Amino acid sequence: MLNKNALFRKKNFLLLAIILVSVLFRFWQLGERGVFEADQETVAWMTKQLLVDHKPTLLGVITSSGNIFLGPLYYYLYSLPMMLTNMNPIGQLALSSLLGVFTTINFYIFGKKIYSENVGLIAAFLHATSLIFIGWERPIWNVTACLSIFLFIYYCYFKIANGSKKYWAILLFLIGLSLNFHLTGIFFIPTTVLFFSFLFFSKKNIVKEDLLYFIIGIFLFTAILSPLVIFDIRHSFLNSKNILTFFTGGSGIGQSFIGNIPKITNDIFLTFTGFLHLPFFLSLFVFAGTIYFLAKNRLSFFAAVVILYLTGILGFSLFKGQITNYYYLLFFPPFIFGLSLLSDFLVGLNRATTVLVVLYLTGLLFINSYNFLFQTTSFSFATKEKVVNFITSKADKKPYYVSYSIEYGRNFGFSYLFWLSQKEPSRDLRDPVYTIVIPSDFGGIKPDLLINDIGVVMPKN
Repeated sequence: MLNKNALFRKKNFLLLAIILVSVLFRFWQLGERGVFEADQETVAWMTKQLLVDHKPTLLGVITSSGNIFLGPLYYYLYSLPMMLTNMNPIGQLALSSLLGVFTTINFYIFGKKIYSENVGLIAAFLHATSLIFIGWERPIWNVTACLSIFLFIYYCYFKIANGSKKYWAILLFLIGLSLNFHLTGIFFIPTTVLFFSFLFFSKKNIVKEDLLYFIIGIFLFTAILSPLVIFDIRHSFLNSKNILTFFTGGSGIGQSFIGNIPKITNDIFLTFTGFLHLPFFLSLFVFAGTIYFLAKNRLSFFAAVVILYLTGILGFSLFKGQITNYYYLLFFPPFIFGLSLLSDFLVGLNRATTVLVVLYLTGLLFINSYNFLFQTTSFSFATKEKVVNFITSKADKKPYYVSYSIEYGRNFGFSYLFWLSQKEPSRDLRDPVYTIVIPSDFGGIKPDLLINDIGVVMPKN
């Protein structure tokens, strides 16, 4: 038997190894695998507006569906690394990856606090090695910081369920914070109200102190979203109207609200199945096990999880726009904790089940590592930067013009990078013309030069 000190060192080694794996998956070939498309260039221009033009903003990201503005803290957060990298977006890519590693650590911390150290270690491993999370956390976009915020929100539900009243205020502050990053944070609002009601009617010692912290939380929620509140008041509550329309108007993703419920439920399950890398029926068994162990270990906390899942499924069924799988990010923390609880139980059951769990986790690491190594990023940030550097060096401080022969939507990123070079192209067609071709064989054009998967046609004069 290992003594306590040896066990402590062993678990610390495991944690450090998991963090190292998370770092490697998120920082490996940062620029070569980093994308710099429409969303990323928008963030770059917004940080230029803040840092170079000194023009603050009240608005954050606008949603792809519904034209709903989020809070602006996302832009302010991503302006910080730009101050260190002289406005080069590689700093923003590094921040996204760093936030991903931070989330791995948070899975360990909150898993340990809510359940046990073993659960925290397994949850951290599952997050660190998952291609789904790696894919969500490497780009420069508003989703990257969400999972850590969601984890903290779940932890607040846990603390409240165990009688820590001050967490009402922290919870509502975090919900407001989440609405600076993604619209799905809105589902925590009805969840919190229903959870408060659940505790009240189940006689879980809801007293004046709870109400006091709840009111403080409402103030903090309003304060962190105050830029949006100011904007809405100035513009006849445009954002509020867009939120209402988004959930109640237009054409839905299915035939009806009721018809959408099984579709959304199935989509969530398929997203989890993709995470597990298991056949459908085995995934059903694992999913049932996660529910059982979540309910068995922390019943009041599990009530908050159930309320959120039901609220989210019903809310998504009202969505009148396209739903991609990253919208289901808020459902992942309980699922991963439940999977970790199931794994921990099987490890403690007998040697055969221990071997089974170890083989499964090792298999996940191998599959995700293999897919990651052979994954390629088309038209990456590093490639676009090389193209811009090549053109500006060839122009040699003389005026030049840039044209694009590209597939629709492939011209993003270049405008900012040319600005960053301080050698922006002219608007005079009489100047030497460099043509950027994406993909390199687009339109039957034969580029004079290939820079990875982007072609460049040199001036003819």
